[in-house]
Amino acid sequence: FLDITGRNDWSSTLPVNNNSYFYPSVSASVLLNELIDLGAARNVVNFVKLRGSFAQVGHDTQPYRTTDYLSSSDFAGNYQIPGTMNNANLRPEIVSSWEVGLDLRMFRNRLGVDLAYYNNTSKDLIVNMPVSSASGVTKRFANAGTIRNYGWELQINGTLIKTRDVQWKAYVNWSKNRNEVVDLGEGVDSWIVASYSSHAYMTAYKGGSLSAMYGLGYKRAPEGAYIVEKDGSITNVSGQIIVDENGYPQYSDELQYIGECTPDWKGGFGTSVKWKGLTVSVAFDGQHGGNVYSYTNAVLGTRGKGSFTLAGRYDGLVLDGVNQLPDGNFIRNTHKTADIVEYYGLAYAFQNCEQNFVSTEFLKLREIRIAYEFPRQLLARSKFIKGLSLSVYGRNLYCWSKFPGWDP
Repeated sequence: FLDITGRNDWSSTLPVNNNSYFYPSVSASVLLNELIDLGAARNVVNFVKLRGSFAQVGHDTQPYRTTDYLSSSDFAGNYQIPGTMNNANLRPEIVSSWEVGLDLRMFRNRLGVDLAYYNNTSKDLIVNMPVSSASGVTKRFANAGTIRNYGWELQINGTLIKTRDVQWKAYVNWSKNRNEVVDLGEGVDSWIVASYSSHAYMTAYKGGSLSAMYGLGYKRAPEGAYIVEKDGSITNVSGQIIVDENGYPQYSDELQYIGECTPDWKGGFGTSVKWKGLTVSVAFDGQHGGNVYSYTNAVLGTRGKGSFTLAGRYDGLVLDGVNQLPDGNFIRNTHKTADIVEYYGLAYAFQNCEQNFVSTEFLKLREIRIAYEFPRQLLARSKFIKGLSLSVYGRNLYCWSKFPGWDP
């Protein structure tokens, strides 16, 4: 099978010389089970389809971004230059995507597998770029950057038991997505995708991801640092937190890479059992990995409301770290925190992005449902009711997570 489509759009929000963009797409598929004997007669492999597609889509922008306008000021009869400069040469954003997949059904269609790989590339992104304030503005609309998203999607479903009165079905789905900053644009070193005050920045660098977190964190012993133990042995302490004479951790003065916000993968699973007209089903979903800067975690820590602040509340703490001597060498930390309240105030301070960078990993009991479908013979005398079912369900019933405060 082969499908080819084409479409062209013109947008009034783009400059006249750049307001046209074309939408091509091509998709193809082949049924292998019709070309090759894969055991259909024995009901081993009933259906095998390979598919592939390519499509390109254009995006315009919001109105009034191609011509500069003066705005009125607080003084009568006066006007001022807006803080953002528009661009008379904007081009449409172009997203090119392709996908390949496999659809497999086996054992009288009681087992199904759907596997796909996708790759999307967005270029000429219309962004609000920072510029030198010496130009009279602080930002400027421009086409800049190329972003790539790619990943896998898998779904498996099966009928485990199938009789006249009983059916037992189950499914599993899984997905993994990654993004890469291929290019940031001429003269651009980084993008701040999102931020919280001056504490946490989701910053994109060329070759990195859009969801990399940067911020202030602990000051640590440099690579190759070591301590000499009492027995004369040498222990590598590279990366360990440096603790001062009051037993408090020290902070780095520069922004550092904290971690990745995007989860490693997402998934779900569920099952349903049907006995005559009664069906009971359960569904779970969740994600593995993933992090976020949590203001809630900072509040719970600095105010002593989080359960994690119970440690050392009565007799102080000796942190796992090292002390730096005046000559630059290190020894194992032996200082107890001088004031536990002050320690938690420092450790979970809002500006400590590293300590407040918490996991969003979770497993959730998404739904439990009980349904009953009334037999048709009970409805045979009704001229209006052809089918009737009664359901009781609950959603978001429980969440297993270490995320502080609420549902991640």
